[in-house]
Amino acid sequence: MRPEARRKRGVDVVRPIVIGTYAVMMTKKETDKRQDNATHQWTCLLRSPTNEDLSYFIKKVVFLLHSSFDRPERVVERPPYQVAEYGWGEFEIAVRIHFVDPTEKPLEITHFLRLFKDGSTDVQPPRDPMEAETVAHETYDEVIFHEPSDWFYDKLMAGPTGPPTQHALQGNFEHFDEEAELRKIGAADALIQGKIMELRQQLVEMEKKCKEAHDKRTELMQKQQAAAAIASGGALGGHSQQQGMPMAPPALPGQDVYMQPYTQ
Repeated sequence: MRPEARRKRGVDVVRPIVIGTYAVMMTKKETDKRQDNATHQWTCLLRSPTNEDLSYFIKKVVFLLHSSFDRPERVVERPPYQVAEYGWGEFEIAVRIHFVDPTEKPLEITHFLRLFKDGSTDVQPPRDPMEAETVAHETYDEVIFHEPSDWFYDKLMAGPTGPPTQHALQGNFEHFDEEAELRKIGAADALIQGKIMELRQQLVEMEKKCKEAHDKRTELMQKQQAAAAIASGGALGGHSQQQGMPMAPPALPGQDVYMQPYTQ
């Protein structure tokens, strides 16, 4: 086995990340200068909760924008992992993370670009760019490497090679408490598991009812077949349905036909 193929059996390594969008509404003067209908300038960013350099385990990040954008697939190979654009609509951005270990499958996370607070679109443009408020929408997530290769495990344990760096949007970053986020994830997982158990119980009940209905149908068909067999046997017994007597055999050619009293 090649050295890079050996893996850390039974080991999981977790690395937290944050994906966020930061949108600012432009002034009327700014929008009038543009040739499109854009109302906002926004940035989508993948970062560390502690501002550390993630390039020690991330090779590149691909941002998949709405198809209406020029070059909707944007590839970023070094920090900061971000894309900045102008637009007027909210949509889902797919963020695909590629890792330095090619044996690790890329991870795709979907994040919603939010331009307005509380979903309200009835907002007037600011009169001055300095008055514009940044609408930040961030999501905490965790990348889990299950049984990573030996050499990748060593890189993960070594961590970033440089110090944390400040970002221009730093003032809009939300502080994420890792323990609190883990509790949220645990609560969400417990809720999902509870729903799964509930659905499984409903499935068992439905299967039970289906079996009961099938058994009743089979029993009814058997009774119908038995009744049909009895009726068929009576018709082939050679008895007159009107008199309850055996039918007289047909006369042969040249034979006189007469009725003989029936005695039993």
